[in-house]
Amino acid sequence: MTKEIYEEIISQFGGKKILAIGDLYLDEYMLGEVVGISEEAPIPVFVYGESIFTPGAMANVANNVKALGAEVILVGVIGSDYGAEQLTQELKNRNISTHGIFEDKERPTTHKIKVMAGSSQRAYQHVYRIDKESRQDISRELEQQIMAFLDETIPEMDAVIISDYRNGVITPELLPYAIKIGRKHGKIVTADSRGNLLDYKNVTIITPNVTEVESTLNAEIKTDDAIIVAGKALQERLNADNILITCGKDGMWLFERESSPIHMPAVTREEVADVTGAGDTVLATLTVAMATGATTREATALSNYAAGISVRKLGAATVSPDEILSAIEQTG
Repeated sequence: MTKEIYEEIISQFGGKKILAIGDLYLDEYMLGEVVGISEEAPIPVFVYGESIFTPGAMANVANNVKALGAEVILVGVIGSDYGAEQLTQELKNRNISTHGIFEDKERPTTHKIKVMAGSSQRAYQHVYRIDKESRQDISRELEQQIMAFLDETIPEMDAVIISDYRNGVITPELLPYAIKIGRKHGKIVTADSRGNLLDYKNVTIITPNVTEVESTLNAEIKTDDAIIVAGKALQERLNADNILITCGKDGMWLFERESSPIHMPAVTREEVADVTGAGDTVLATLTVAMATGATTREATALSNYAAGISVRKLGAATVSPDEILSAIEQTG
C-alpha cells in the first residue's frame, strides 16, 4: 500500500457520518504534586493543582472520530449531575452532537477521576483512581427510546460503532438490535467490548485485545500459532466478517473471511507514554476508513499508525489526519 492510497482514503474522512453507541464517561485528570507523607497515616500528601476534563469510553471514541474529520452522532446515557453537565460541555466544545444522549435522573454519570502526581520538572504519573458509576442495565423505557432513535438515525449514517464498557447501556436486548438495524440498512458495524465477545454476532468487524480473546475462549495465547487458532475460532463463533486482535507492542492480527491471517507489527518507534484510549483510537480510525470504502487491510493499517501516535500522548488522546500522514511518511 502506497502513501497515495492512504492520502486518498484520508481525504474522504470529512464526508462520513458515524453513529457511536455505548457507555459515556467523564474522565477527569486531577493534576498535582506529592509533597510528603501524611502525619495522620502512611499515605502521600497530594497538593491539588488543576483538573483537565476529557470525554471517555464511547465519548472518547466519538472524540476520535470527530478529530479525524468525520461527523459523529453519540448515543448513550448520562445522569442529572455535575458529571453530566461537564461531559456535555466537553462534547459541545468539540462540536460533537449530543442529541442522541438520554438522561436518567436515577443513575450517576460515569465519572473517572484519575489522580496524577508530577510537576513542571517531573512527568505526571497515575497515583490512584476514583470511580463514580453505575453498572446496572439502563431501564426498559430508556432502552426503547434508544431503539427508536437508532431506527430513525442509522439509515442516514455510513457506519455504526458499538462499544461496551460494562456500564449498562449495551443491554442484552439493545446489542443485537443495534447490529440488526445496522446490517439491515447495509451499514458497516464495528464493535469493541469489555464484556462477552460472543454476544457480538454478525458484526462487520470487532476489535478485542488479546487478553479479552484469552478470557472469552478460556485459552492462553503466547505464540503466533496460538493467536491464529484463537482468531479463527472467534471469527467462526461470531460469524463476523472480520476480527482485529490488538496486541499492544506486538501489533495487530487481522482475520478476514477468505484470506490468511495478517500480522501488522506496531509502528511506534518512540517511548510509550500512555496506552489509555489507544483501543478507542483504533476503533474510530478503522471505522471511518472503512466508511470511505477502504479495504479492511487498508483501514487496519491506518488504525495501526493512529495507535502508534496515540500511545505517545498522555491520557485518552485523539489523532489527526495530518499526524497519521506524517507517521506514514516517517516510517516509509
